[in-house]
Amino acid sequence: VMVLAYMLAVTIDRSSEAIASLALAAIVICVALPGSTADIGFQLSFASVIAIVLGMRRFAAWIARRKRLGRLAGEPTSRNWRYAEIAIGYLAVSFWATVGTAPLTAYHFNQFAIVGLIANAVVVPIMAFGATISGLVAAALSFISEPLARLVLLLGAKALAVGNWLAEWFVRWPLAWERIFTPTTLELTIVYALLIIWLLAPLAIVADPKVSQATETADGGRFGW
Repeated sequence: VMVLAYMLAVTIDRSSEAIASLALAAIVICVALPGSTADIGFQLSFASVIAIVLGMRRFAAWIARRKRLGRLAGEPTSRNWRYAEIAIGYLAVSFWATVGTAPLTAYHFNQFAIVGLIANAVVVPIMAFGATISGLVAAALSFISEPLARLVLLLGAKALAVGNWLAEWFVRWPLAWERIFTPTTLELTIVYALLIIWLLAPLAIVADPKVSQATETADGGRFGW
């Protein structure tokens, strides 16, 4: 439902409204399946995606500032920074997913999965192919050829098996997870409130160097955020 909601947003030229797409998906799910908000899978899914969407906006602003440090006006960014942005950005997605779900895993399972920072980056893409992508493709193909749709589902099942095996392997790592106390509902609310305040705080945006220089000359002050 999340995927379809975002596809609708793209279709009507509202791809930047990711949070609105998530809200629409939540409404559809709750109407179709009342009480879904009490489901652990629902909570973890939406908490992780919201944290990723908002967190990656902060990451994009941070990486933009880092790339401009020490650069002259109009000077191109180093190629090394482009490669670093891809690698760091991939790990950042895993970081924000962990941050978004950590309070809920503590509340429901009394644990914090430290290894999730690495495991998510490896396992989640495999599981996404095995479940979401193969499921949507198979559903579409079922109208054309059921044997072909069944083959896609079998490939997805293989991917899920690999993902489950990797998840079990990561769990066996030393210090992979720690058992912690169960937070109260009030503590959970406070933690997520602080997290939302952080994620929704104004972003420091790098201005165009030429504009910054012109503004500094005219105003005699600093400009760039």
